[in-house]
Amino acid sequence: MSSDIGVQTPPVHPVDWAWYREFGGAAAVPPSVRARNRRIGRRALAKAGALAVVVGGIVLGSGLLWVRGSLSGRPVLLIALCGTAGLALYTRAVVSRALTARRRNVAAAARAAREDRIFGIPYVAAVQVARPGFPVPALRPARTTAALLDLLLALPGPSVFHRIGLPGGSTADHAVACGNAVFLLDSIQLHGGTWQWAPGARDALVRADRAAQPLPLPLHEAADELRLILDPDVEVIPIVVVHGARTAAGRASLSQHGVHLLTASAALERLGNTCAYGFAGTAPLPGPQEALQNLLV
Repeated sequence: MSSDIGVQTPPVHPVDWAWYREFGGAAAVPPSVRARNRRIGRRALAKAGALAVVVGGIVLGSGLLWVRGSLSGRPVLLIALCGTAGLALYTRAVVSRALTARRRNVAAAARAAREDRIFGIPYVAAVQVARPGFPVPALRPARTTAALLDLLLALPGPSVFHRIGLPGGSTADHAVACGNAVFLLDSIQLHGGTWQWAPGARDALVRADRAAQPLPLPLHEAADELRLILDPDVEVIPIVVVHGARTAAGRASLSQHGVHLLTASAALERLGNTCAYGFAGTAPLPGPQEALQNLLV
């Protein structure tokens, strides 16, 4: 898993998600790639086995000569040790090359399967391209969410969009389209405590112990604008993704405007379950996908 994911509370463990166990990890490797990797493994074993037979024959022959008295014990021991060491080094090199080739095949297959379903550049990557070396700590949550959203692409259906800009000026870090639903996501880094939506008409996050100032998060404005652009039968679901160690989402996790507040782990679990089971891995409708591509900034 990408190092961009960082430290989360609760920790992000994809194997805890039912959809990832079924579709992600080794299950995401196409059968053709698995067959190719099996052939690589068999060839590596054949090479190591052939050398083992040769070394074994030499050692056995030396032992017979020693038994007959034609060879002293010290050369036999030296031959056995050198042969065993050489076999071990050769086997290690062959296995290492085979594992590297297998990983390369899996990575290439993953890129080929996902590259046509990722649109736009995450905020941090865009800033770093425009201004190399520019510190962007405030944008790290968006990068973390982008790294997590890559896991979603193990599913056959969803498409991921980075940096959404609406005509009215509202923005969102990411969008995920699958079936007739579009998830609009913003990310925020919080530093400890339990956070929830404040009561009232304005969407703002507050700490449950009131130890910090409210944080306004108008993601609902972007969601409202997007609903006006998309067809009425497309459901727009806004989610604020919370990052940070020792940070949790409280009970008031749904704002007055219908924005969900979820930890990174909970958000990815819900997104994956919805796309994998709610829409049975179906691709997004062409309308939302085309509209979101036109909104990339």
